[in-house]
Amino acid sequence: MQLEILLGIYAALFGLIVGSYLNVVIYRVPLGISTVLPRSRCPQCGAAIRAVDNVPVLSFLLLRGRCRQCGAHISWRYPAIEAATAALFVACFLRFGISLETPVAALFTALLLALAMIDYDHMILPDVLTWPGIALGILLQPLVPWARLWEGPWGAMALR
Repeated sequence: MQLEILLGIYAALFGLIVGSYLNVVIYRVPLGISTVLPRSRCPQCGAAIRAVDNVPVLSFLLLRGRCRQCGAHISWRYPAIEAATAALFVACFLRFGISLETPVAALFTALLLALAMIDYDHMILPDVLTWPGIALGILLQPLVPWARLWEGPWGAMALR
């Protein structure tokens, strides 16, 4: 029981970290900007965001949703994405437990969350995310017995 609680907390913390990176992906991928460099900056004043100000959810709360340098408002969307990713990772752990299915499901939910937000903002699904997602889905399918390879193409054709 204690191990499950500890792993659930770990899933939440890891989800917060992944959610922070998803915010970068959601913002930068549609613009064709690297998700690694340059470091994140305030969109108003251009000041680099310090590591201490980049702690998922907590930094947003401590800074009261404002840039440390210029005081510009930071969207609630950033901590919402981080919290949503944490909740999705915990849900994957609760559903699949200690198994290989858990990280596969967490990866899938993270990809879908990023794609949903990019689609909401730009009405696109970037190939740089969709094609690797399809390839990973096919490669990881043997690890998830509830997903059958033949169902994917049928589902895709049903949407047409």
